[in-house]
Amino acid sequence: TLGLANHSALLTKTGRAVPIEDSAAPITDTHGNVVGAVLVFHDVTERRQIQEALRHSEERLRAAATAAEIGVWYWTPGTDYVEVSTNWRRLFGVAPDVEVTFETWRNALHPEDRDRAVRELNAATEEHREFDLEYRAFRPDGSIRWIVDRGHATYDENGRAVGMAGVNLDLTERKRAEQQLQKVNRTLRALKRSSEALLHASDEMELLAKVCAIVTEDCGHPLMWVGYADDDANKTVRPVAHVGFEEGYLENLQITWADTERGRGPTGTVIRTGQPNMCANMFTDPRMAPWREQAIKRGYASSLALPLMGEARPFGVVTIYSGEPEAFTGDEIKLLEELAGELAYGIRMLRLRAAHQQAEQALRASEQRVRLKLESILSPEGDIGSL
Repeated sequence: TLGLANHSALLTKTGRAVPIEDSAAPITDTHGNVVGAVLVFHDVTERRQIQEALRHSEERLRAAATAAEIGVWYWTPGTDYVEVSTNWRRLFGVAPDVEVTFETWRNALHPEDRDRAVRELNAATEEHREFDLEYRAFRPDGSIRWIVDRGHATYDENGRAVGMAGVNLDLTERKRAEQQLQKVNRTLRALKRSSEALLHASDEMELLAKVCAIVTEDCGHPLMWVGYADDDANKTVRPVAHVGFEEGYLENLQITWADTERGRGPTGTVIRTGQPNMCANMFTDPRMAPWREQAIKRGYASSLALPLMGEARPFGVVTIYSGEPEAFTGDEIKLLEELAGELAYGIRMLRLRAAHQQAEQALRASEQRVRLKLESILSPEGDIGSL
């Protein structure tokens, strides 16, 4: 028995092509000789139309998924077998020639999310419910992407999962926007609390410690310190206050505001220029070479230095450290600049108040001496010659 070629068709008398599936089987006599053949034709017009519609539907779905940057996947539960779309490979950074398995997906997940994601996937399969989870994925280039993953399994008549299909969507930009908004809100809170601290401050060192504590607490940064620029021979930047995890880090900084290797980091540069300066990544910024090892050891990954402006030039600097690279951006930097500006103003006012109080004390002491002298002169026992 033979089947004829695919896409065969019969032509009607009117010339219309009718798609068919056909086969031919031999007719034999009692001796086994072929004496003829039986041909069977099946009109498959409707089935071909359904297949064509399905193909177009799949193409539209694939095009829509590509345009929407949605990754599509299919997994056979209990096995390592996975099929993925081109967009899925792009989301996870997997090259076209690399075979994708269940372990490929699992190993791409952030270590802190890996076990949770696998556990949730298996639970959703066993409990006949949708798999719906947000997690982080590591791409081969070192970047981290936030992904939402949704899938649903199909089951046989015995209730056993035979397949699971799902989609992935990149949430990274949305997550970054959410995190940036959270940072701005935290920084706004820190700015408000710092302003309140300035209103009630009576001591300079107490104010510095209070503001450092507010920034590390509200903004979640591991360390903030304040340094003053000394006009000594070495142009030393002298740490005067700090709050956070530093484990002796400040003792060995040896930062200067001179134009030397130890003065070209963010802190020294700020005092020389009077402009904010940032280290976006301590792992790669060549200026951080003198301090990189100790900074990384303590978990610092980036820093932002802001000037404390005097009348003509900075008299000090505020330096804030983060545990994440490229942590300081946009509106947060502007708010922290405002905070540093208010802190500098508060310090100048406290110093002016202290100088005024000292002048008043000196004047009162002088007046007291004069009064005592006059009383001594004008008393009956006073000596006129003392005039």
